[in-house]
Amino acid sequence: MVEAVRFELDELEPPQNDREARTRRLIVDAARLTFERVGIRRATMDDIAGAAGVSRKTVYNYYENKPRLIGEVIAAESLRVALAAQAQIDLSLPAEELLVEAKMIWLVTARDNRWVRLLLTPEALEISAQTLEQSDRVRSVMRRFWEPILEPIEAAGRLRADLDETVEWLSLQHFVLLSRPSFLAGDDERARRLLRTFLVPAVLRPADGS
Repeated sequence: MVEAVRFELDELEPPQNDREARTRRLIVDAARLTFERVGIRRATMDDIAGAAGVSRKTVYNYYENKPRLIGEVIAAESLRVALAAQAQIDLSLPAEELLVEAKMIWLVTARDNRWVRLLLTPEALEISAQTLEQSDRVRSVMRRFWEPILEPIEAAGRLRADLDETVEWLSLQHFVLLSRPSFLAGDDERARRLLRTFLVPAVLRPADGS
């Protein structure tokens, strides 16, 4: 799974050559381990360079600042979660149930991910939110998750807004719900009921086109 995630991330922003790809992966892996070890806020670029076995200058050659590197790690972990969630989704479900199940599966998969839990700690939440807001890579991951789900629904004329706006809204809602663990605190049926009541009519037009 790790290699698949790395390949997909390279597709989001193709490296110029194999050496660049290897160095980028080395730095991202070192950053992830450093953040897990000392926390996102306390970790320094020097710490990450040391963990990667490269110079501080090399780290800055690839990532101009710490928020940019945090965004890269978040994108990698978001894609890991998204791929795991996608593999569990039944795309043949009716649109209403597909939307609810896709959202639930992704939220539950994310909830159980150690890195996501780290991002949502009080120490990391503010810097995580700022980074997510600015990361094109994370937005690309969100779009890759939702496109195969939403494109047939859009083709059937069921989306209330265009695909880009819908993905943007679903992404915002995703992070809001992740930041409220009580939403998924063991009562999945209640969560599904809330999604059917509020998410489905916000995203989908009624099947009769009204």
